[in-house]
Amino acid sequence: MNKKWKIAAVSFLCAVALLSVSFSAVTLMRLRKLEENVTLVQHSVTSIDSDINSTLNSAITTITQSAEKNASILSDYRVKWGECSHDDQTMQVTIRIMPKEYNDDTQVRLRYSGFSAKDSGYDMVFDTEGFEERIAEAPRVENGVYQAQLTIPLADYISLSAEVQNGTVIRQEKLDDQYAAWNLNLLHPQMSGGFDSYSVHASSKNSIDYTAYASVDLLTSYDVGGVSSAPQMTGGTITLYLNGKEVTTRQLGQNETEEESAHTTQKNGEIHHVWSSNNDTYPTSWSGKLENLQDRDVVSFVIRVQDENGFIYEKEVERCLFEIKNEMISGTDQTIPDTEILIR
Repeated sequence: MNKKWKIAAVSFLCAVALLSVSFSAVTLMRLRKLEENVTLVQHSVTSIDSDINSTLNSAITTITQSAEKNASILSDYRVKWGECSHDDQTMQVTIRIMPKEYNDDTQVRLRYSGFSAKDSGYDMVFDTEGFEERIAEAPRVENGVYQAQLTIPLADYISLSAEVQNGTVIRQEKLDDQYAAWNLNLLHPQMSGGFDSYSVHASSKNSIDYTAYASVDLLTSYDVGGVSSAPQMTGGTITLYLNGKEVTTRQLGQNETEEESAHTTQKNGEIHHVWSSNNDTYPTSWSGKLENLQDRDVVSFVIRVQDENGFIYEKEVERCLFEIKNEMISGTDQTIPDTEILIR
């Protein structure tokens, strides 16, 4: 009898264990399914939240723009750039202002000042310091249109404010800042150059034999008729410096045979023309020797190109730090802090 009870008890326990395992498996499957459902809900909530934020941001932007437009004292304004002069260090700009409210006695003035953008991340900057605020009258030239024609010192960008006076009431509005370099009739060179290779000189452990190169890629824009108003490049050089002292300067010549890529018209209608030192007189690359290098010496390459109006465009294209340890020379490319093209 006891044996039968023992068998029954064991069978019962096995059945309970089997049921427990089955229940656990079912529970685990349900938990995994629940986790998947929760993940789907989270993704849905995130997507909905993103859509809501996007809609809200769009609505806020629209409301803000509408409010700014309604609060503006102007119905519109236009900025048109003219010539720039290297000899006079000036540039011309015309501003047309259209106030919302005006009459025969309305007076419009323009307040403007110039600023330097050196070391601010711009790709091209003038070697100037800007100028203090000035005021110019903007006479009426058409019905509801007032115009100021300015000849001002070269500056990287100008700050503009319109001032409208009706009787004794004077109202002023800040206009968008205007960046000069990409609006003026200037070259827009893309410069590259520096070491192509170098190695320790065979008979001198503190000297290197090197080859170096230089090229300038001009970005030239054309109007609908295929005519370019951009100035011509009249020459260029690349100079190698050792610790800031000139070692050698090479002349660059124009590439008369355009590469295939030079004929590719971009979406904005611009075409690349390549300038480089690529002929027998001014080869694309040249060989040289740097002697008596010391530990922590810095070698740098600077390209300068000139346009027909006298402007010079200067950029440091490579900087290399040389270290000498155990009669071994190693060079490390250094980050150039100021990567903009300086216009002089």
